[in-house]
Amino acid sequence: MKNKKMLVISTCIIIIIIGILFISEMMKKKEQEEVPQVVTTISEEEYNFYCEIVQKNYKGKDKKKLEELTKQYAENVYAQYTLGQKCGVCEPYSYEYLKMKMETENQQRKAKKEAGEVVYGTLEFKLDGYLQYQLSNLRLSIIDSVVKNSDKTLEKKAKKYWEEHQDKFKRIASVEYRLDKETKVVTWKDFPMLEKTDSQLFTYLYEGKEGDTFSIEENGQIVEGEIIKKTMEKTEFNENKTEIIKNYVGSVYYDELIEQLKEENVLEYE
Repeated sequence: MKNKKMLVISTCIIIIIIGILFISEMMKKKEQEEVPQVVTTISEEEYNFYCEIVQKNYKGKDKKKLEELTKQYAENVYAQYTLGQKCGVCEPYSYEYLKMKMETENQQRKAKKEAGEVVYGTLEFKLDGYLQYQLSNLRLSIIDSVVKNSDKTLEKKAKKYWEEHQDKFKRIASVEYRLDKETKVVTWKDFPMLEKTDSQLFTYLYEGKEGDTFSIEENGQIVEGEIIKKTMEKTEFNENKTEIIKNYVGSVYYDELIEQLKEENVLEYE
């Protein structure tokens, strides 16, 4: 009787576990189904445009590989603009809209040039160069937006990244150097003032490494110097939180967001 009772209890437990697993799986499927997908048709002209960009870096002869890389590139472009929209830093993307924006940009640059104003960069974009220009600026804007609106979850991820990659976040603790016959030490907190008062010495000490020699002008005379010892230290998270989060977003989190958004952008090809 006791064994029969135990069997019933065990059976009930198994049924409950199966039920929980089933409900969990159904919830996952429901969440996946609720993700809205945007289907975009890529014309032959647009596909060839991306293909030409890819071919500048891919020198192989495998047509299937080229097609795969081209589609990956197109997916990345659309995913980046989708992310930009979500961050509120850009308008919806389309190939035709890109061409229209480039024409407007070129006309504005030409008008500035004719008016005698300074035009930075190229005077007239070609479409591939304009897309790269837009994507570079878009990436910076997205990263700034994500960092500005970061929450505790993102902060925890960035802190974990900081803990696992200490070498990326080291700064100068102190520099021991010789100037003429005198040995001196400058610490991290001294660098801002040194940059203002003696920018030449600041550059040598900040950018140089142990054993480097240099010469600077002091009181009208050329003085020889040498970096004797350069000590690095890790930055504290709370002291440099914004820059650490920005580094994490640019190095890791940005690409993760792009991969997630590729699922929302379904591209079909003519």
